[in-house]
Amino acid sequence: MAVYEIAVTTGDRLYSGTCDYIYVTLIGAEGQSERTLLDNDIRRGSSGCYSVEAPKPLGELLLLRVEKDPFFVLPEDEWFCTKIVVTTPNGEALLFPCHRWVSRGGDLELRGGPDYVAAHWQDDDFYGFQFLNGVNPNMIQLCSQLPPNFQVTDAMVKPFLQEGTSLEKEMKNGNIFFCDYKTLDGIQTRVYDGEQLVVATGFCLLYMNPENKLKPIAIQLLQQPAKENNIFLPSDSETDWLLAKMFIKNADSIHHQSINHLLNTHFVVHGCALATLRNLPLIHPLYKLLIPHFRQTLHINTLAQTRNMAARGLMSVPNFHYRDDGLELWGHIQSFAKAMVDRYYPSNDDLIRDSELQNWIKEIFTNTFLGNVHTEQLAKFITMVIFRASAQHAAVHYGQFDYSGWAPNNPLLMRKPPPSTKGVSTMETIFETLPNQRETVALESTFLTITTKFKDFVPLGSYPSEHFGEPAPLEIIKLFQERLASLGEKIAKRNAELPVPYPYLHPAQMENSISI
Repeated sequence: MAVYEIAVTTGDRLYSGTCDYIYVTLIGAEGQSERTLLDNDIRRGSSGCYSVEAPKPLGELLLLRVEKDPFFVLPEDEWFCTKIVVTTPNGEALLFPCHRWVSRGGDLELRGGPDYVAAHWQDDDFYGFQFLNGVNPNMIQLCSQLPPNFQVTDAMVKPFLQEGTSLEKEMKNGNIFFCDYKTLDGIQTRVYDGEQLVVATGFCLLYMNPENKLKPIAIQLLQQPAKENNIFLPSDSETDWLLAKMFIKNADSIHHQSINHLLNTHFVVHGCALATLRNLPLIHPLYKLLIPHFRQTLHINTLAQTRNMAARGLMSVPNFHYRDDGLELWGHIQSFAKAMVDRYYPSNDDLIRDSELQNWIKEIFTNTFLGNVHTEQLAKFITMVIFRASAQHAAVHYGQFDYSGWAPNNPLLMRKPPPSTKGVSTMETIFETLPNQRETVALESTFLTITTKFKDFVPLGSYPSEHFGEPAPLEIIKLFQERLASLGEKIAKRNAELPVPYPYLHPAQMENSISI
């Protein structure tokens, strides 16, 4: 019998406590505990200690599942959980940040967040894993031929490949991938302590080994080959290799925030929201369909289609949970959108005769990215809008505290320029390059705040405003919700088996719109 001590902290904001029943389940690499009742009288600002028993030690603790059931027939009584600390039988204390409202049926799966990252951020396999399942899964692509300005050779990387193979063979076998940060080349950076900051704009080469682990095998920090633009390798000194990886992650973080997050979700959806509000009346079916996905979008801030997985050579990559969950979600959203479009536009002529819709399309075409459409194209476009407002934003947003809360893992600021010489770096160099304490606290606080799910959180598939009242669209919504629930169960089951879960595209954990 293994006993785990649980310390639960409730927020001190108004109405944070609850009289509902709170249950937890501990999920580890070697099993899980029983669903255990903690309490049904948790008060605002309180901290409570409880015990959870398991038949045997659970190994590395991966997830903490939190569930809330009603207290007799009383109405919904939401609970704001700040954090849960689990002390294992061997005395190790593990922090599970929460900082969100918990509702009935809205089960949470918490993980250690920055604690896990802090323990593994220097590992090459965890470094590679993040290019697939971290906050920026849209950069990596298959490498069938090296860019001419990426001066890596077979001799350089041969020691890090499977014995008896070569770089050319592995590229032909589809096992070599790379990230290219040329988009950042030439950007204007700010001045820090009187010096212009320098951003790495080069390449990271990665290898999918026979154990299906993606690992970095070569890094070039700048675009143009030069004597001072070295190729960094895993065989270099520990600090040289670590520093090179950190500069690539800095470039990845900047690209993520400015392009894949701000531009490709916030700004794209913002343009569609404006066109909808300007051209479609409240009673228009497309207004009713889209407006829940624009909730608060205007208050927080080229048709960039979802990047084609096949074109990036990623359809057969194992353990790519963003792809698997995202494509399944896309399919469910597309079926939902098509059913709604077919309900109100049985033919293309019906679409053409809708002058309000044509004005909406005209504005999007003139100011953004959409041309003349028929019903099939309209359904695909609506799918893109809903997907970007919900799933894509969730994928690039909600993992920010998990992966960037530990500053060395995803540094948004590097105070020193990229290294131009090998063999001279030390841990002191790394500390001098990373953000200082004040900057680190500011960044961590920001990531924690923007990834917190607040009380008015509306998950994908929920339509509390009830814009539709007719039986047919309500039945379409119900079917959509059932499909999302089934996908959620599938994702939860898979995550329970993963050493590093991927919860960001669980339908119940993503917002219906870009609200933060």
